[in-house]
Formats: sequence, structure tokens, C-alpha cells
Amino acid sequence: MKIFKFNNSEQAEQRLPYIGPLIFGILMALWLVIPKMIRFYDQTAGIVDPGIWILILLSLISFMLIAALSWWLLNRFWVSLGLPALGTMVLQFNTLTLWQQLGFYWLSFALLLLAAVLCLIGIC
Repeated sequence: MKIFKFNNSEQAEQRLPYIGPLIFGILMALWLVIPKMIRFYDQTAGIVDPGIWILILLSLISFMLIAALSWWLLNRFWVSLGLPALGTMVLQFNTLTLWQQLGFYWLSFALLLLAAVLCLIGIC
């Protein structure tokens, strides 16, 4: 297993530019394949059985779209407001104390988890 270590976000974008659309494409392909797979392995499966997995997959797809749209909007607002570069912000983040960094990480994780749960609730 190879772990990617990048010095800045530009290197990450150059090495892995298509990872988001690739995952999105795989999820869309799974959306088409899952009902056929369930019916192939279990001939007694009804219409509702694959539907439950499709709803979970649809919530994942909608979560990815919301996250991508949020990232795109953040970049557009970032440029239009004239804020400092992302690398500068990361350097300033590294100057925070450990408890402030951990608090920011926990807050980011909690908001991301909340958005994922709300997508799942909204679909199901």
C-alpha cells in the first residue's frame, strides 16, 4: 500500500486529478449493477430488496455532489474575496496550539459527518 505524501495542494492536484470523478463514476456504475447482482444471487429477492441498497448508494452520490459543489463554491469565493493562498492559510494553521488544531479537526469531522447523515436521512 503506497501512501501519498504531498508538500502542498498543487502537487496533490497534479498527481490525483481525477480521483473524484473516478469514484463518482464507480458509484454510478454500481447504481446500475447492484439490483442485477442482488437478483442474480437471490432469485427470491423482491423489488424492495435492491431498493434499500440503491437508496444508500444514492445518499453517497448526493453527499459527494454536495461536497464537490461546496469545494467549488469555496474556491470561487476565496478568489473573489482576495483571501490569502491556501498554502499561507495552512502555515498559519500550523502556528495554532495543539488544542486549537484538535478542536478544528473535530469540528470539521463533526460537520462532515452531519452532512453525510443528513444526506442519508434526506434520501431514505
